[in-house]
Amino acid sequence: TPDDFLDLFVAWARPPFPGIRDLLDTLAARYPMACLSNLNPLHWQKVSSEYGLGWFFPRRYLSYEMGLVKPNPEIYQAVIDDLDVAPETILFLDDTPENVEAARAIGINAHLAHGTNLRQRCTELELL
Repeated sequence: TPDDFLDLFVAWARPPFPGIRDLLDTLAARYPMACLSNLNPLHWQKVSSEYGLGWFFPRRYLSYEMGLVKPNPEIYQAVIDDLDVAPETILFLDDTPENVEAARAIGINAHLAHGTNLRQRCTELELL
């Protein structure tokens, strides 16, 4: 049924990895944080509110609100323009190689990071 489909669809948003809140808390205390996401409104609501990750990101760039999606270069340029900073001053972590390459192509300091290795990646980048 449509209701069953909707329940299953919303459930696709998996819970955060263990330790992610502590990691984000540490990073948010040291750096201005923003989120650029291709999540749809239902998944963003679950991740932001139910899983409690939204407050870590005072600046949110959500593709469904912007009418653009990663890896379209226009979405990265919109973030750069809104933040009013040089692209190389932005550290962008993403779990999709295409998104990382697109961000790098316009000068953003972009790196591949998966949830399970995010802490290790942040350590390698000397963020911790």
